[in-house]
Amino acid sequence: MTTSNFINDCISDADYLGYLPYIEAFEYLICNHNNLMSLPIVFGIHGKWGVGKSTFMNLVKERLDKTNKFFTIDLNPWEYGNDNNFVATFLAKLYKTVENDLCNEEKKQPDRLASLFKAIVKPLKITSDFKLAKVEYDFSKLSFESQKQIVDEYISESYALKETIKFILDAEIFLTKKVVVFVDDVDRCPTEKVMEVIESIKLVLNSENCIFFLGCDKEYLENALNVKYKDFLRFIEGSQIPAEKNEEYKLHNNFKNFSREYLEKIIQVPFNIPSLNEKSIETYIDCILNSKISSTEAQIDYNCDYYKEFKKSLPQKLLSKLFEEVNINPRRIKRILNLIFLNYIFIRFKFNNAENSNKSIDLDILSFLGFIRDLEQEYYKTFLSGKRCKSVFKDQYYVYVNNLSNNKNDDDKSVQKDKHLKNVFVNEYFKLFFDCTKTKSIESLDKKLQNINVYISVSNITTSEEYKENNWGTVGEIKSEITSKKISVFLNRLKGADVFQNFLIWFFENLYDDKKYFIGLQRNIHIYKGQYNSNTDLDSCFLFRIEYSEKENKLFIRFERGSNLTSILINEIEKIEEIKCYEKTKKQFVIENITSNEEMDDIKIVLENLIRKSLNN
Repeated sequence: MTTSNFINDCISDADYLGYLPYIEAFEYLICNHNNLMSLPIVFGIHGKWGVGKSTFMNLVKERLDKTNKFFTIDLNPWEYGNDNNFVATFLAKLYKTVENDLCNEEKKQPDRLASLFKAIVKPLKITSDFKLAKVEYDFSKLSFESQKQIVDEYISESYALKETIKFILDAEIFLTKKVVVFVDDVDRCPTEKVMEVIESIKLVLNSENCIFFLGCDKEYLENALNVKYKDFLRFIEGSQIPAEKNEEYKLHNNFKNFSREYLEKIIQVPFNIPSLNEKSIETYIDCILNSKISSTEAQIDYNCDYYKEFKKSLPQKLLSKLFEEVNINPRRIKRILNLIFLNYIFIRFKFNNAENSNKSIDLDILSFLGFIRDLEQEYYKTFLSGKRCKSVFKDQYYVYVNNLSNNKNDDDKSVQKDKHLKNVFVNEYFKLFFDCTKTKSIESLDKKLQNINVYISVSNITTSEEYKENNWGTVGEIKSEITSKKISVFLNRLKGADVFQNFLIWFFENLYDDKKYFIGLQRNIHIYKGQYNSNTDLDSCFLFRIEYSEKENKLFIRFERGSNLTSILINEIEKIEEIKCYEKTKKQFVIENITSNEEMDDIKIVLENLIRKSLNN
């Protein structure tokens, strides 16, 4: 009988989940840190419990260990509890890791640095244990002298500790062999321990010879920060905040903004564990059942100058115009550029592991996505972070072309009312994009967008926000009251059919109102007027249904239920029959993937009129 570790929840030492391109990218970045990064640097490896953070960091650590170019240390503050503080444990593990390298074997004598290490770590205690981070007190009620004493004590102790750590980590041994620290399971610790780890990294372990990987659920970190600084945030908002809902909502937003900005100063590079797709899930199941191991032994070409490639292709003119448009500060510009470069590296390694390793990366698109994601987070999350991205680019391009030709105004076609076209700031960014990239036709735009799904999947993981790679925004979450199925089930059937997807999203964003209509959803979408309950007569409420044929690759809007014509169509039938896409015999609109924008606009106007008139019947 063949045995395998089938039932377990251990950290894996094999790449079952398709992490290889990202692991290789991190290895490349760290091994080229002298040219690509300023140390110290903290990589945040984010994700909920069980998504594979520990496995991911373990695989990165294994790759670095094999290079023999770094001292690597594992720290798990959850395991060592509250008895020992984070800095002491770090020093103890660092000493154990570098002990052999410190000893002068010829003279058989430890050097001064080894002696200092031993003096500090032997009792596993140090002078400062961050008492102020653990003690609750009302600072404002203390006398001035007491306040001054606390501040002086904290500054002197932290400074002394910081100088000690700096002396150790600036030793000659670490100049050529940097320290890479993997801190895991922070999100399993109580709030006090979380804050101790964060404060230690921020205030103490600030050496140019250190690289940190911090594995945690970002939301848990934010909550820990909110608990610690809640009184402070309430104070800056106003000492007395009423308990009304709107004030609590405002305070919640303040917490979120504060914690995001706080963490951005500590975690320079956020990385969300990639979500699993169908292929990676199949591979994972196969590996578990058959004990197969995905190899992570590929050799990295450290001499390949990806930064040179990046600089050569970066659209500096486009970015300059976009940055000027929003007038952002230099620190934010640098952050955006850093993340664009990081995305470039990840995509390059994804392409290197693909069948076609010669794919080029369109930095116009990648840079624009990075800009929008940072400056217009809600817009990016709603319209660009998922499957809608390609169609949004195309819709914006049609508006751009129409504005150039002055053929339309904002009110004469319903397509102009789409929600993703209502943000005037983003519309201006798209205009700058099309101007600077000299996009002359929809065909040229299609060419630029051919790898957009890869760009989006990577852009979604190097962020402080959490995005679902396969989302349809709020539209996908709309449910049928009859079957409880979501619209995303239907949308996912429309493989690559941009025209169909755009139409459905337009309808549910602009016309559908769940207070006035309800839907039925099995194989097709049925639109009904009114509110649903178990006694509802569906025949009398029926307006129309939307069907999709995979075989014909066509979308149908049918106005018959059985042999009955929907009442909203009867008085409008003559007008509707004039529309090119309408089939008189079957009482339906037929939409194909080649249906033009103008034809779709005609259909939208008809539906808008019918929906509006249905409310008066």
